[in-house]
Amino acid sequence: MSAFTIAPDGKSITCQKCGRTSHNLNDVKEKYCGFCHKWHNPNPLPKSTCPVCGYETDAATRAAGEESQPVPGDLSLCMKCGEVGAFKEDMTIRPATLTDLGTLGKRESRLLTRAQALIRKKRPLG
Repeated sequence: MSAFTIAPDGKSITCQKCGRTSHNLNDVKEKYCGFCHKWHNPNPLPKSTCPVCGYETDAATRAAGEESQPVPGDLSLCMKCGEVGAFKEDMTIRPATLTDLGTLGKRESRLLTRAQALIRKKRPLG
């Protein structure tokens, strides 16, 4: 049984966990429940561990672009320690190299630095 149902017209998503329906098209696209604050990802990423702090994850959201899933070579930001990684071909995470970071434009680099500062200041995940 799926954890969600998308309406036949594609304009809403109903979470089977909480039973609520969202008509937000971004929620539909990302398969997200804004009430439970959970992604219903039918194709989760393999479990991967941050190479710096050991935080384990099996999900990701792209910061920009049309696709909702990352692709090999995309950068990843650990939500526990703020360290930058990169997706390997098997979609696990490796430490980012200077070459990887060199692919960022000025705007992306500034956004990354701000996100790292927020994560490192708050340390939201234990």
